[in-house]
Amino acid sequence: MDRADWLLLQNGPITLFRKREIFVDAINALSALKYHIIQACYSDRTSFYRDMSVALKWEQQFGYQWQGNLDAFNDGLIDEPFSTAPDSAICVENFDRLVADDREWSWNFLDIIADSSRSYLLSGKRLICLIQTNDSDFDPGRLGGLEPQWNSREWLTKSRK
Repeated sequence: MDRADWLLLQNGPITLFRKREIFVDAINALSALKYHIIQACYSDRTSFYRDMSVALKWEQQFGYQWQGNLDAFNDGLIDEPFSTAPDSAICVENFDRLVADDREWSWNFLDIIADSSRSYLLSGKRLICLIQTNDSDFDPGRLGGLEPQWNSREWLTKSRK
């Protein structure tokens, strides 16, 4: 099977990217498959929370802007936009900066997405997470019981350098 989503999901719900153009290619491929795309580019925590809040329609759902509470994030992944879109992708650029600001929070953020993805698969939906990092050695470890893998075009370390 050559569908872009299958290739991204085959090793788990979270796929890592170093080169921005390959990251954008993957987003475009999912968009062509009619995925609901949620994008955020990390520059600082305040902006990231605001961007994610808008993308997740947080204020429409809960009446306030998301402030980074991970328990609330976990609950929020159940509702819009995910409840009406059969397939969704959360795409975060410059994730290495988020890790530098708060490694534990960033790991928990990804772990919640990994767990939610499994729940979506059980109901016939897909939730994929694409992470672009400028750290070619980035390794978050196990998330949702699986270790995120580099995309097929950057599988070899030399292709990320």
